[in-house]
Amino acid sequence: MVNRAKEFVNVLDVLQNNLSIRDSEYKKCPDLTKIDCFLLQFLYNTKGKVIMNDLAGIMQVSHSRVTRLMDNLCSLNLAKREHSEEH
Repeated sequence: MVNRAKEFVNVLDVLQNNLSIRDSEYKKCPDLTKIDCFLLQFLYNTKGKVIMNDLAGIMQVSHSRVTRLMDNLCSLNLAKREHSEEH
């Protein structure tokens, strides 16, 4: 029983540490919303280029919303858009 309590306390410590790190990272970019962060994480984890229409479908938002999100990230120099010759 004592070991389980220690294990639980250790898990809580790790969780608290991770939340503290997350909060300090959020403070570095106060202009970013949760959807901005999701988009950045998605782009970071995706290999290759992403088409805006596909991105809108994945995020389940309109094409114009994705465009605004990407424009914001580009203005903060966090992402880059390129014209596609294919589409």
